[in-house]
Amino acid sequence: TENSSFVVSGTLNSLRIRAAQLDLRELSQSTDLDLDGVLSISGDVAADLERKMAIGQLDVTGTLKGHEITDLLFCFSADSSSVSFDSLTGVVSGSRFRGKGRFIWSVKPERWEYTGRVDGFNLDRFAAETIPTYLSGLVEVNGAGVTNSDLRIRAKVNLGPGKVDDIRFESAAGSLGATVDS
Repeated sequence: TENSSFVVSGTLNSLRIRAAQLDLRELSQSTDLDLDGVLSISGDVAADLERKMAIGQLDVTGTLKGHEITDLLFCFSADSSSVSFDSLTGVVSGSRFRGKGRFIWSVKPERWEYTGRVDGFNLDRFAAETIPTYLSGLVEVNGAGVTNSDLRIRAKVNLGPGKVDDIRFESAAGSLGATVDS
């Protein structure tokens, strides 16, 4: 393509992917997803044609919707409606993640979930016009939407030492629900 450079080799049942540069805007033009950014991707994907799904492991670095991604390694299974991440580790916008998750694109707004550990989470890097945070600990997050106009989040947390704006704390546990407006 014009702005992407990638190599796919193997058979339909077993593919090896090496994308030195994958321009997500180009991908968006042929899908129903609103994506932007440039990713470098490597890994292996196996197709299960009978079950109409793909299973694989990918290593991703680059940017996605303005978020810097560093060494994001995940094992996944995907079908026409969703992708499940059986394991997910890496750094997104300066926050380290280790856990599992799921993204469902067959509904609008899209739904997503993540369960695991996060270290150094700064809300200000993920949602515009919010307050700076430094949060680390175990989280269970469910959400809907991927844009400021439709984003909804429900979270359960068990955090260690951290801070919200200028307020420091030793630990925090509980649940919350939020929208961009709240």
